[in-house]
Amino acid sequence: ENHKATFPRANAHAERIRRLEDERGLVEATRSAARNAVRRAVTGDEATRVRDHVAREAHRIKTTPAVVKTVDKVLFTGCVGWILATEYVVLARPPLVGLWYAATLLPLLAYRVVTYRKQGWGYFCLDFCYFLNFACVALVLLEAARVPVAPVYFETAFALCNGPLLAAVLAWRNSFVFHSLDHATSTALHCLPPLWTFATRWADGGAAFDRRPALGAWYCSPILAYCVWQLLYVVKTEVLDAEYLEKTPDEQTALRWLTRDERNGMHRICKFVCVRTGAMARGEAFDPETAKTKATFWVGQLAYTVATLVGTPLLWRHRELHAACLALTYTSAVYNGASYYVEVFSKRYNNKFE
Repeated sequence: ENHKATFPRANAHAERIRRLEDERGLVEATRSAARNAVRRAVTGDEATRVRDHVAREAHRIKTTPAVVKTVDKVLFTGCVGWILATEYVVLARPPLVGLWYAATLLPLLAYRVVTYRKQGWGYFCLDFCYFLNFACVALVLLEAARVPVAPVYFETAFALCNGPLLAAVLAWRNSFVFHSLDHATSTALHCLPPLWTFATRWADGGAAFDRRPALGAWYCSPILAYCVWQLLYVVKTEVLDAEYLEKTPDEQTALRWLTRDERNGMHRICKFVCVRTGAMARGEAFDPETAKTKATFWVGQLAYTVATLVGTPLLWRHRELHAACLALTYTSAVYNGASYYVEVFSKRYNNKFE
């Protein structure tokens, strides 16, 4: 009693702490009971979290044949509608082609980045075609904001969009597969920038770009832009992320994919040149981790870029030739899509539900 009287404040403090602990215990018990009740009501099991149950149910619904077919039909209809809308913008509202291109591409690229990262393909989004598309979108937005931009920037974009980017539709066999968002994104990535350059270059009969750049300057700027991207890419993959890529051999990069895909055109050409020059034995395979393989494909991609730039001055000077080049390339993508539907998709799609 004397002890309690001596320390009345300490005793009162200890009592408050005990009451708080009792209250916390009561709150926690109430919260736990409520959580378990909700889990029983939603999942039928107190041990199953609602978020896990919802995720499983969403996956089950998303992968049922009826839902998959409905989604594919909606995507097909939307893609065809997008083509019609693009045609309308190009023919009736040419000044809006740039904004239409940006509004179309940015959501597709966001979707591509998210899905590719989940699949371990995130480094594909660092490839040159993505770099060029972001540069073109930046030019579009600067133009929309009425920010003065030197003509050389559009000329550089024109050469790269109608050279290596447009040629990639043929090289990589891009396909207009209307129900596939992945195929549609890849095709838009390579087809929309040349279409934007066409609408911009030939607006008002081409009066805004009546000058003829010197051939030396015409080729130097695009090659310099490509080399800047290549340098940044090498720093990213060979310096900054070198340790990560070494520890994750399953992470795909463009180099790893090109060296392992023996049916790819770039792989075949590089292999042929290396064997003919004695840099590789006939039966030797590319190793994406060796300096020799990396240098081979870096040089090969640069050579492809330079080669596809050769004819771009003619496209700059002749509207009909430019239009014909776009039409033939886009027809190739449509034909590839038709081949996919007839030869691959019809069998694979039905097998998916058996």
